[in-house]
Amino acid sequence: MEKGPSEYAEYWTSEFSEVLHYKHANEFGFKKITEYSKAAKAFANSKDSSNLAFKRNDGSICKYNPNTKEFIATSKSGRIITYFRTSFKYFIKEFLKNGIEKLQGDW
Repeated sequence: MEKGPSEYAEYWTSEFSEVLHYKHANEFGFKKITEYSKAAKAFANSKDSSNLAFKRNDGSICKYNPNTKEFIATSKSGRIITYFRTSFKYFIKEFLKNGIEKLQGDW
């Protein structure tokens, strides 16, 4: 596994955050930090109608795709906070804990 930030680090809240969350790359089968961050950026920008999304009380956005099990949190300014695979149950738990507004999807 790579150790340093990639050319996609600018899309994260910090270079450190990209490197820290790279631990989730194996959930997607990625071997390089560039692959992981490129996929995170693509999912953050995805307009897939299957995506579910909500706004947190701090203004950040959480998005989840029940088909691919992808979860991403982006800051109020649109930078990636985290990206990983998880369950719908986790997404709902996050909404119940921090959600203030449903943004996308019928759930």
